[in-house]
Amino acid sequence: MKARQPSSSAEQEQSVSQEELLLLLENMISEFSYYRMVYDADEHPIDYVFLAVNRAFELGTGKLRQELIGKRARSIYPETEQFWVDFLGRVAKSGVPECTTNYSAAFKRWFRVLAYSPKIDYVAITVQDETQMMNKHHSLEQAAQALEEQQQENYRLAHEEPITGLPNRACLYEALRNKMQSDTVEPFLLIIIAPDNLSGILASYGSVLSDAIMRSLAQRFAAHFPGNNNCFSMTGTDLVLLLTMPIEKDKMRAEYIKAQKVVQHPVNVDGIDYYISVSCGVACYP
Repeated sequence: MKARQPSSSAEQEQSVSQEELLLLLENMISEFSYYRMVYDADEHPIDYVFLAVNRAFELGTGKLRQELIGKRARSIYPETEQFWVDFLGRVAKSGVPECTTNYSAAFKRWFRVLAYSPKIDYVAITVQDETQMMNKHHSLEQAAQALEEQQQENYRLAHEEPITGLPNRACLYEALRNKMQSDTVEPFLLIIIAPDNLSGILASYGSVLSDAIMRSLAQRFAAHFPGNNNCFSMTGTDLVLLLTMPIEKDKMRAEYIKAQKVVQHPVNVDGIDYYISVSCGVACYP
């Protein structure tokens, strides 16, 4: 009896390789699926047809392969976003592998998807659930944003006078210190403005009205003397102008008169005009 000749080693390796490949695909931990793309008349991808899935895909989706094979994805998962279709279609057309991480409304989870094309118009993908990692990432982002907002609010509270919204006494002292300690000394003018009759309004009408009047005056001074470190609020009633300028009598007087003119017009609150007079103190450096 003639003995059967064994197959060549190359044929054995090829046969074993194919069997191992099928076994690996079926038992791999990652979800694997294989599709044929569907296009419209203009060759734009509109859907994809299931051709094969592995066991991990069945476990991850809760769908048996008998429910999937030969059917379009959007007939089974209508919520499938167009960006997934575009992503797979791009890989199927170009043959260039791509990896993306995005949210799937159909599964309400985040996925990291690696897509590659064995031949044109066909695409295979492996899927990794990234929901836990993305949720943690979003939680960290939200915590960081909340911390940043709290820090900004703390800075505002520490540097803003609450009634007028202007930089407060601490900011004024810092601005003065920076100007006087600078290597290049620039002369500046300091004008302190105190309303004369605000206490009477406070006594007669209360703090709500007096605060509204001070906010309006503060906005006027900030508008007439724009720039950094120009307008401050020592308290809720005393305003301060810090003006970098030559110490010349005429120019100083002009700025003083300008400050007085800011309050010549009445302050209107809720349709009622209130006339405010102020006293000003002026100092110059050096």
